[in-house]
Amino acid sequence: MGRIEKKVLSWMMCLMMAVGMLPGMTRKAEATEAVDVGIIQRNDGIYEISNYAGLLEFAKIVNGTSTSFANDSGACAIISDGVKEIDASASNPASPGYDDQTTAWTPIGNDSSHYTGKFDGNGCTIKGLTIDSADDDIGLFGYVGGGRMCSECCYGRRFN
Repeated sequence: MGRIEKKVLSWMMCLMMAVGMLPGMTRKAEATEAVDVGIIQRNDGIYEISNYAGLLEFAKIVNGTSTSFANDSGACAIISDGVKEIDASASNPASPGYDDQTTAWTPIGNDSSHYTGKFDGNGCTIKGLTIDSADDDIGLFGYVGGGRMCSECCYGRRFN
C-alpha cells in the first residue's frame, strides 16, 4: 500500500468516526426499565430476597421449577437487610395484579423436593400471603426435610 493510499484510508476512517459522533446520526440504545426480580445469588451462594417476586423465585429454585437459577432443594436464603416487610398481597386471587401462573403462592418445598436448606427471615414480616389450595401441606413452607429456619420470619396468613 502506497503513501497516498494510506492517507486516503486514514482520512476515510476519520470521516466515518466524525459522522458517527454527529447528533441524530447514531442509533441510541433504547432505555429499558430495570425489572426488580427481588432475588440475587451472592458470591457465597446464599440467595438474598428483597420482595415477593424474590420469594416466589426462591420457591421455584427449591421446588425444581426455576428457569432463572439452578434448582436446589438445599438452597439457603436470607431476607435482605433493611427489608422489614414483604407485601405478598399479589397472592390473593381478589388482588388486581393476581395471576395464578405468576403471583399465586406455591410453598417452599414440595412432596418431590423437600426443602433442606437454611432460611433466615432476618426479622421480616410477610404481609398479605394468601394460599388458595386444596392441598394438605400449605404455608410459607410445604415440605421441610432437615432444613433449618433461623431468625424470625412472621407472616400474616389466610388459608382457603
